[in-house]
Amino acid sequence: MYRYTLQQTKSEDPARQRRRHLVKNVIIIVLLAVIIAGAFYTLPAVNYRNEAAVTYRQRITSECASALSLANTLSRTAGASSWSTLAAIRSRIYAMETLNELHSGMGDGMIIQTSWFTTLYGILDDYTNKLTTGTNTSDQVSNLQNNLQILNDQLNAL
Repeated sequence: MYRYTLQQTKSEDPARQRRRHLVKNVIIIVLLAVIIAGAFYTLPAVNYRNEAAVTYRQRITSECASALSLANTLSRTAGASSWSTLAAIRSRIYAMETLNELHSGMGDGMIIQTSWFTTLYGILDDYTNKLTTGTNTSDQVSNLQNNLQILNDQLNAL
């Protein structure tokens, strides 16, 4: 039979143990300092991002309400101010689209789907064509008002 012998483990030098613990403690302290510093530097960025997202939503809602208000002043019989009102509505829609893209660029996604802008620009183009030919614009005004009202209601629900 074989005898099992216990091997004695060499005990580590106490000075070496202290150095090892000191190095571990220093590494832990440095890592904690980096984590705390990172938190202090990222917290303002997160706050800014949240404030910017809220500001974009508020501004888009304001632009939509303004476009709706202008659409409600449009004449159904192509009045004299229709061209300038139509241009003002188009600029409000463009502002909404630009703000929407900026919001999306922050990584928060779209507030308004791009299909809305395609629809609104299509209505405005159709309205412009009707103004040019001098035909009745009643359907386009109603369509524009309805779409802007639906969009405004959705934005206010956010």
